[in-house]
This record gives sequence, C-alpha cells and structure tokens, in this order.
Amino acid sequence: MPTSSLQDIKSIFRVTGTPENYLTALRASTWGFKADLESRWKNLHTGDIIFFHSSKSSSHFLNKNELESRVIGFGVVGEKFFIGTTPLWIEEFEENKVIYPYRFNFSEIYFFAEVSLNETWDSQSLKKKEATAALLRELLAAGIPLNQMPNFPKMGSYSIINDEDTKNMLIKGTQSLYGYRTPEEESDSFVGGPSTIREVNSQDEILRFSTGVTPFEDIGARVRKMDQGHRQVDVAKLQTAENAHADILTGLFEHLKARGYQCFKNNHIDLLAVNEGEKKSLLIEAKSNENMNFHAQSRKGIVQLFEYNYYEMNQFKAQHRLQLQHEHNLLAFSQKPTDTDYIKFINSLKIRTIAVANKQITGLGDLPNFSDLAG
Repeated sequence: MPTSSLQDIKSIFRVTGTPENYLTALRASTWGFKADLESRWKNLHTGDIIFFHSSKSSSHFLNKNELESRVIGFGVVGEKFFIGTTPLWIEEFEENKVIYPYRFNFSEIYFFAEVSLNETWDSQSLKKKEATAALLRELLAAGIPLNQMPNFPKMGSYSIINDEDTKNMLIKGTQSLYGYRTPEEESDSFVGGPSTIREVNSQDEILRFSTGVTPFEDIGARVRKMDQGHRQVDVAKLQTAENAHADILTGLFEHLKARGYQCFKNNHIDLLAVNEGEKKSLLIEAKSNENMNFHAQSRKGIVQLFEYNYYEMNQFKAQHRLQLQHEHNLLAFSQKPTDTDYIKFINSLKIRTIAVANKQITGLGDLPNFSDLAG
C-alpha cells in the first residue's frame, strides 16, 4: 500500500497558542476553539493533522525574552467533537469560565522533544511553575523556527497550510518524534453523538480519515518512542497493525466499488457499503490481528457493530430513506484466526467474518461467504 506521502493525503492545519496550552492538550488529548471558530470546528475531520505553533506573545510560565515563535509538534484529530462546559486551560481556570468551548480530541500527539507523562509538571496552574517552565524550554529548543518557513501562515489562531515547502519542512524533516496515543479503552465513541456519514470515492479518502500516522513513511520512520497511557508502545508492532488495518479497508473498498456499491464512513464506521439497487448493505469493522490479539479485537468489533447499527445505521437509513432488505454486519480480520470455535460464536450473533490479506478475501465460518454477500 503506498503510504509514503502523508502531505498528499491528509489535510494539514496549524493552530497558534501559548506553549503551556500544548502540554494541557497532551494531558487531556484535547484542543479547543473560541466561539468565532465554530464553523472551522464543524469542518474538521477525523485524521486531519494540526501543527502546534507556539507564539512568542505570552506565557504564564516563561518570560517574554524566553519565548520563540516555533512549531513544536502536531496532533492527529480523533473521533470526539464536543462542547466543553468546564475550564481546561490555565487562562480558563484564572477567569473561571470556558474560553475555548468548541473542543475535539487528538488520537495521537507528537512533539519534537520528549515529555514525561508524570506529575512533576502542571500546565493548568502555577503550582509547579519551575518544572513546567523547564519542560517548555526543552519543547521550544527542539521546535522549528518560523524564520525557516517564510510561507508559514501567521494570521489568526487557526488556518490551513497549503504551501508545499512548508509542508515538506514540517513533515519530511529530520527531527525525532515522540508520540502519545489516546488509550482506546478510555475513549467514548459517542461523545457529542454520531458524526455525519460521508461517501468515499478513493483509497486515499480511506487513508485520509485514519487516526494513526505511523504507516506513513515520512512520519513513521522518525518516531523514537510512543506512549499510550503510561505504557510504552512497540512502534514496529503498531506500524504493522495500522498497515494491516489500512490494507483491509483499501482492499475491500476496491472490491466493493467494482461491484457497484457506494462506500461511506464517518468518525466511527470503518466502511459502510450500500447497493440500493439490490437493497443490500454491508457494515464493516476492520480489525488487525497481527499481534496475537484476535480475541480482544473481536470483542471490540462485536460491540462496535451493535452500537453502529443502533446509532449510525438507523439515522443513515432515515436520512437517505433507504429500504434495505439485506443488512449484513461484517468483521474483517487481517489474517485467518486459528480459533474456529470463536468464529462460530461471532457467527452466532449474525456477524459475518472474513480475512483480508494481500487483497485476497477469504470467508470464515459457516455463514454466507463474502462473495455471496457482495455479489
């Protein structure tokens, strides 16, 4: 699968803020916009990349002469979009009000300097000012100065990055990256309700909305460490899993489009294929089981399919006035599992199972195989 150029597939933006607010973003896996950026917030998509521009205008922790205008890292927009009702950033605590209500989570955050996720620093108050200030100096020292990127957008607190030289500097640079992933088990898929289901028309669109970036060679090769909730992640295994997940989806997309299906996805659904003429749909959850985690991945997939049917599919069918006679739920794995009895259990829930590897689709279990389902 060609995943070498992140900048050709992902939408890339920048936000401007104080350096300490990026530490808060790391702690909470969250960023927020003021009320005047509500429309921009609504137009963000899962998988978008947002670079962190640390301004030299102000900080609660550093003196004016210590501040430098630098890009210190980036985040990958995750699945949650919500209205914040309680203070999160230090200025919100000081004023005892919500200043940035339009919030979203990051699935992953990367800095050019390593940040220890311990209790020695606190970016939401001044209780640990010296330790927090020292960490902020390290982040700034490792950042990319804006004077090296003459076309970096400077107006406002948020904008898209279109300049190719700037994107090359940010994405294909030589700085090491230290990654932090939102622990999946702590995420709530339906904060803010289900998101709009969009039609996808190319493999690039499938990759665009992915929430992991390590399969992209121009990013993945630079990652030195990855932390997930105080647990170190094996980056090589993560890349293998995310590549396998993308391969499942791009392979199925290609197969289904060739058979007359329209394909859709949103922040939650991996792939929904609809053939109105045949009054048939396939709701697909892709699971990589490359790392000996078939049972754990299966359990997640089962729950997700039931949730998506109740929330997403009912809403989608009502909006599009679809009259479907055959609605199939499908768990697609990256390799054939050895536990055939557990496959039978999944099938007993009326969930079909397949394996997708090297664009080859293999039916699993006793229910109708994929060729029968897809036509």
